[in-house]
Parts: sequence; C-alpha cells; structure tokens
Amino acid sequence: PPELARFINPDMLQTSMKVGSWIIAVLFLNHMIACAWYGLGSIVSGIPTWVDVCRREYLLNTGAEPSLPWFYATSLHWTLTQFTPASMEVVPENTYERFFVVGTILCAIIFFSSFLSSIAAAVALFRRTREEQHVNNANLIRFLQENHVTLDLAGRIQAFLSAQQTKRSVVHRVHRSDVPQLKQLSEPLKEQLASEVFMPVITQHPLLMVMKMTVESCVTAFCLGAMSQQSVLASHSIFSLGDECRAMYFIVA
Repeated sequence: PPELARFINPDMLQTSMKVGSWIIAVLFLNHMIACAWYGLGSIVSGIPTWVDVCRREYLLNTGAEPSLPWFYATSLHWTLTQFTPASMEVVPENTYERFFVVGTILCAIIFFSSFLSSIAAAVALFRRTREEQHVNNANLIRFLQENHVTLDLAGRIQAFLSAQQTKRSVVHRVHRSDVPQLKQLSEPLKEQLASEVFMPVITQHPLLMVMKMTVESCVTAFCLGAMSQQSVLASHSIFSLGDECRAMYFIVA
C-alpha cells in the first residue's frame, strides 16, 4: 500500500528478498535430499540401514514405534548437518548409504559455497548503498547548514528527496537506453522494435495517425530517430510556462 511505502527501504526489501529466495532454495534442496535419504534407508533390505538403527534406539529409549514425522525430522536434521559443520548421531550403515553421503557432501560443497557467496555479495552491496546514502544525506545537511537555509525550507527539501527516493524504484521503467544489447540489433530489427514500442503511443495524435495511414515509413522513422523514453517522478517539472518548445511529450501512466 502507498501508506506503507515510505516506511519500507527498497534496497533493504530487495536484499531481504534475495537472501530469502536463497534460503528457500537451500531448504527445498535439503527437503529433497532428506526424502531420498529416508527412502534409501527404508527400501534397502537384508543389510543394516540407518532407519533400522534409529528405530531400535527409539524403541529402546521410549518403548514406542517412531512416527513418520520423527523420521522426516531426523532426515532433515541429518541433511542440514551435511551442508554445515554441525554433526549428529545418524551415520551411514552400508555401502549404498555411504555412496549417497559422498554425493550429498559434494553437492553441499557446490551449493552451500554458492549460497554463502551470494548472501555475502547481496549484503555487501546493500551496505555500500546505505553508506552512499548516509554520505549524501550528510552532505545535504551540511550544505543546508552552511548556507543558512531556513528550517522550514530545509525540512521540505529533505521530505521531498526522501519521498522521491522511495518512489524512484516504483516509477522508473526499463528504457531502451538502459539495455545495451539493443544497440547490437540490425537496422531492420531496430526499426521494427521502435515501431512496436512507440507507434501505439504517438498515433494517438490525430496528425500522426493520418501520417501513418498515408506515409507509414515516415512515422516509423520518427519512432526510430526522434523518440526517447523518460521516467518522471511526482512533483517533477518537465517544462515551465515560457520555455522554448524543443520536444513533444506523450504521457504514458
């Protein structure tokens, strides 16, 4: 909701979502390995398995048969210990289980290292962004103080910049100039892309609509060579009364 937007830091939200997605991915991978680990211990017969050993120990300690949720929790616990330096009492009891453990450890080496490096990179980027914001805010306050700006105007300036910073990630769209790969397209593809992007917008103007029906190639040339995109925040002035006309603006909400 818009009322909550000013209380949410976009950079922190983005970092939290990245870290959360990695955690969910690791938990899902551990869930799959835990299910496979329990399935291996249940299917193999004629030789000792970790399921048999745990069942005997559970019966010896409690006098009751272990439930399926208990086995799942034990399997998940064992799987998590393979991804971390932790340890537990469950160990492989036969050759099949030992090969499975070797595969799990190799998988953990690859995925868990990637998991840690991704989290470290995301947190480091967030810290750098926060440090830049703190430096910019400190310079702004210093500028206002050194130039004896009134408290009323200084408060309005800080409130405006804070609101703009919050809305920037929501308002800004990905423009053609933000995608360097588009410069590598051939001229026919550039013309077709520009036509599909800009033609529906500019032909809302009656003159350009007539030109499209008569000389469509001319309007296509406009789309390729004369059109550009710009994201505008609220309360931002595009032009003022009396300014020399240098461009025509088509507003897309």
